[in-house]
Amino acid sequence: MVRVPLYGWRTSNFVESVFGTQLVKGMRKLPPYRFIKAMCGSFVDECFKRSENARLWADKGFVLTPGAEKLHRKQSANIGQYSVQHASNDVCYVHSVCSSVRIRRRVNLWNGTCTCSYVDQMGMPCRHLIAALESVGNRLDVYKHFQPCFKVSVYSNAFHAKAVFIPIESDTTQSSEWLPAVFTKKPGRAKTKRIRSAGEDGYRSSQSCSSCHRKGHNKRSCTQSQQ
Repeated sequence: MVRVPLYGWRTSNFVESVFGTQLVKGMRKLPPYRFIKAMCGSFVDECFKRSENARLWADKGFVLTPGAEKLHRKQSANIGQYSVQHASNDVCYVHSVCSSVRIRRRVNLWNGTCTCSYVDQMGMPCRHLIAALESVGNRLDVYKHFQPCFKVSVYSNAFHAKAVFIPIESDTTQSSEWLPAVFTKKPGRAKTKRIRSAGEDGYRSSQSCSSCHRKGHNKRSCTQSQQ
């Protein structure tokens, strides 16, 4: 069975992530042509940002991206609280000495696996694996067990000196080959409200009382007018 790490994601539906980006940048309510232009501009900015990051991180000699390094430091913070028992040159058992319930984790130093779910979920070494490598003096070997997507060398190969170029208005020409889609009127009343995505606020306005002018109720349920 092939194990595919999800890198902390709880879903494979990345469409909502794209919609969320559009919401943050205020593009969702733009007309179609302006929306496309805004998205293209967003691609230009994002590609330039990643290209600059690739150059800076490589110049500074980073092995891991800052985000991966932050997660790595979090896992390494309390490795002194773990006891390591070696069963062989490759396999050892790790448990916390500060916990009242001692749950043993089996770590394989050769292939960098652990029976906890962190390695399979995140694609990077957990605190048990780091503690085990520390116990045998091979702390630097921890970088071999990171997925390639966390390494600056891979990030640099993907984005260094890369750029997105978009056409400007003077470069475009009108064409008669691309025509609008044929419109067919469907029976029934046309829908005027689109389905909202996750994270969007509702459009329904709150009630307003015409008697006391407060929000949240109407005149019929107003307690002030009944006194």
